[in-house]
Amino acid sequence: MKLATFGVACLITVVATDLKGQISDRCSPGWSTLNRLREQLTSETSNDNLNLLYVRIQKDLNNCREIPDLWYYRALVAERLGDKKDAVYARKQAESGGSEALSTGVNPFEGIRDAQPSELSGQIRDKYALVVGINEFENAPPLRFAVNDAKSFADALMSLEPGHFQKDHVFRLLDGEATLNGVRTAIGRIRQRAQADDLVVVYIASHGSPRESDPNGVSYILLHDTKIDSAATVYATSLQMIDLVESLRRDIRATRLVLILDTCYSGDATGVRGLVVHSTDKSLGPESEFSAAVDRFDDKTAKGRARVVISASRANEPSREDEMLGHGYFTYFLLDSLRSSAGARTLGEVFESVHDRVIREVRDRYKASQTPTIRSSPEGLQIVLGAAVQAQ
Repeated sequence: MKLATFGVACLITVVATDLKGQISDRCSPGWSTLNRLREQLTSETSNDNLNLLYVRIQKDLNNCREIPDLWYYRALVAERLGDKKDAVYARKQAESGGSEALSTGVNPFEGIRDAQPSELSGQIRDKYALVVGINEFENAPPLRFAVNDAKSFADALMSLEPGHFQKDHVFRLLDGEATLNGVRTAIGRIRQRAQADDLVVVYIASHGSPRESDPNGVSYILLHDTKIDSAATVYATSLQMIDLVESLRRDIRATRLVLILDTCYSGDATGVRGLVVHSTDKSLGPESEFSAAVDRFDDKTAKGRARVVISASRANEPSREDEMLGHGYFTYFLLDSLRSSAGARTLGEVFESVHDRVIREVRDRYKASQTPTIRSSPEGLQIVLGAAVQAQ
């Protein structure tokens, strides 16, 4: 299947072929366990489940000691279970191995760090956006219209009425700017500036890699400098879905947060096992197995938060782009919906329109399926991207 023929905005065979079977058998179970811990551990995880995980972690580390973050999670679980001696030992191993999770202070048992309002403020103080689009990759086949998608989306945000995004509040990363370090730095800049009553939008158009292509079930967004020669290099140089979700959830103080993904298999960031993906008033597809990353992102027990993840396709579908449109189908109809209402529609209304039009157009043109998905807290569906901002 050729990308140029079908206009599919993702890596279907190139990444999948190189990813499978590349991590050693000795360490692969440990990486798989780490991914499971990062996705599923919460303050609500029962002690019975923690004890089972604890045994699994110890077994995996006995077979492969070279996973610093797994040592760190062993320390967290040991602390939770009251095994202080092992917690100290595991933390030392994590520190000596250079655990990134330890250095950033990740702790799934603590929940959100910063205190937030008990109710969502009626006014938006300010707006920030990170917009990423990549056509050219150092190590992967090019896309045709991801950069155009990103440029057009950024322009649309800055033209919404009555509350447009200020130009210096929209961080655009295109092609060579959109490295792993570049994306992390841009998120860090928004982290420094965004306050609780702000709206933050993150939009990414790029290649996506499905979790089935990775030996440990990790789904990725490929960046300009991602290396795809092995599973290990993809792991080290791409943006893991759960990393993106967790960094936004943990580090962005804004109570209104929107993540939009126009990548293949982007449904891997939009739900949990057994979730029925939904819109404002109707079911939008069968249950699918998704990454559990966003289960905590749109925590419905946390009051005063409006969080939305919108993706171009389900977890098992490609996201298509079209030469006649000059865009990906999803972004083309997203832009049309925003512009036709000057950004005055709620995200729930915008999504419902985009969802139906993408399904129809892709089915009619390609006899194929592409189903946009949404995951949202109840307040998130009411976000209006063009809402007026509070007078400064």
